Amino acid sequence: MILYDDKGLEIFDKITYDKDYYLTNAEIEVLQNNSDELVEKYVKDGDVLVELGAGAMRKTKYILDAITKAGRKITYYAVDLAEASLRQSLEPLAATYPSIKFVGLWGTYHDSLSWIQKNQHNARKLFLWLGSSIGNLTRKEGADFLLNVRNTAMRDGDLFLCGIDKRNSFETVSLAYNDRSGLTRDFAMNGLVNINNIFKYTVFDPSNFMYVSIYNEADGRHEAYYESTKDQTVEFKEEKVSVHLKKGELINFEYSYKYSSDEVDKLVESSHLKIIAKWSSNKELYDCHL
Repeated sequence: MILYDDKGLEIFDKITYDKDYYLTNAEIEVLQNNSDELVEKYVKDGDVLVELGAGAMRKTKYILDAITKAGRKITYYAVDLAEASLRQSLEPLAATYPSIKFVGLWGTYHDSLSWIQKNQHNARKLFLWLGSSIGNLTRKEGADFLLNVRNTAMRDGDLFLCGIDKRNSFETVSLAYNDRSGLTRDFAMNGLVNINNIFKYTVFDPSNFMYVSIYNEADGRHEAYYESTKDQTVEFKEEKVSVHLKKGELINFEYSYKYSSDEVDKLVESSHLKIIAKWSSNKELYDCHL
């Protein structure tokens, strides 16, 4: 949450265009090459598409193009926490895709799924969860989330398209999260600025921290940390809480899990779903599972 204020969203959007951050381009390849097949086989007139964490909808464009090409009439719900970004992304789409009804849902996944279940109970639904967002959850949390979606918002015949990053080489993953342009570092450090903005006083002095990127290959996850560059005390004034940090001490703020084929199978089994289709990027770096 601390990473994705307006400034954070702006920086992250730049990251997705950086050549070192392979995830976005790999997922775009998948959707660019396979959206026609996805729509032809699995999207019907009257269906409802629900995108969790819609963002700028840069990747979703290929699915929307395929829907229009196939002449399908559907309703598309974009779920996002950032109201301004949501409005900005949705406003130009109605004219471009006249056969699609666009609706923005500003709120959390939980709130939006509850709303969808109450208001679109009878419609056949295709959920989209792109960007390897599942990687931000532990493997158990990911399975629990999918199971919750299945139990609370899906019924027989509904579908879920999930983008999942693979266990790629150490060099490939490390560079993606510590790009040569320094964008990921800027994105991470902006999180500290956002914390200060939320509290309305300086909790963390960004000049006293640095971004640390570690790919834990054994566990198949990237780990992102703030490292204290000196002995210091962080104070939460209103809560009257002080935290003492030693030089070199790490504060974890994000995990990004990667998945082997066996781990995907276990994820799906634990969430009581089944895979009916899989599409891969050209270099086999990234998969979209239906």
